[in-house]
Amino acid sequence: MPLLPDGSRVGFSRLRDFNSNLFNTLDTIRLVFAMYDICIDEDPLAPEWKFVMDMTGFSMGHLTKLTNLTLMKKCLTYVQTALPMRLTAVYMINAPSLANQLMMFLKPLMHKDLYSLISIHPASDMDTVYKSIPKEYFASDMGGKAPSFEAQKDEALERFKTYESFFEDDEKFNRVDENKRIDKNNRFNSLNGLEGSFKKLELD
Repeated sequence: MPLLPDGSRVGFSRLRDFNSNLFNTLDTIRLVFAMYDICIDEDPLAPEWKFVMDMTGFSMGHLTKLTNLTLMKKCLTYVQTALPMRLTAVYMINAPSLANQLMMFLKPLMHKDLYSLISIHPASDMDTVYKSIPKEYFASDMGGKAPSFEAQKDEALERFKTYESFFEDDEKFNRVDENKRIDKNNRFNSLNGLEGSFKKLELD
C-alpha cells in the first residue's frame, strides 16, 4: 500500500475479469479483508487509510450479486464496529450509473459517518480524487507512475504466500461459530437471517 506524503496509506482495487458469472461476492469480501489484515500487520500505526475502487467493468450482474442483504450486513457490521483502521475516504472511480444504485442499497446499512466518506466519480471527474491522492500514485495503466495493476497483483500474491501460515492459524483458532451461541436473540444472530427481526409469538 503506497505511503502518501501526509503519512496516510492508500489501497487500490479493481476487477481483473469483467465476467460477472465468475464473480463471487463472499470470496471477494474475504480477499479484501485478508488484504486489510496484511496492511494492518505491516503498518499498524498508519494514521489513516484511503481506498480507491476502480469500477471499470462493473455491470448489472455484479450489482445483483452484491445486493445480498445478509452478507452485506455482516460485512458492514465488521467494517463499522471492528475493523482496526481509520478510514478517511473511499473513492469509487470510473463509476457507471449502477454505482448509485449500489449505494442506495447500502445506505440503510451504513452509519452516517461511513456513508459520508464514500464518493462516486465517473471517468470524467477525477480532479477531486487527485487532490487527495496525487495522480503519480496510481498504476501506470491508469496514467500514474506506480507499477501496472497486473504487476501489483503479482506482488500481492507473493505477499499472501508469506502470510499463509498466519491465515491458516487465524482460520483455525480465531473464528467464532455463531450457531453455538446460547442466547438466540442477540444482535449478531439477527445477521444470520430473519431471526431477531420480528417479535416471537409463543402459544401455550
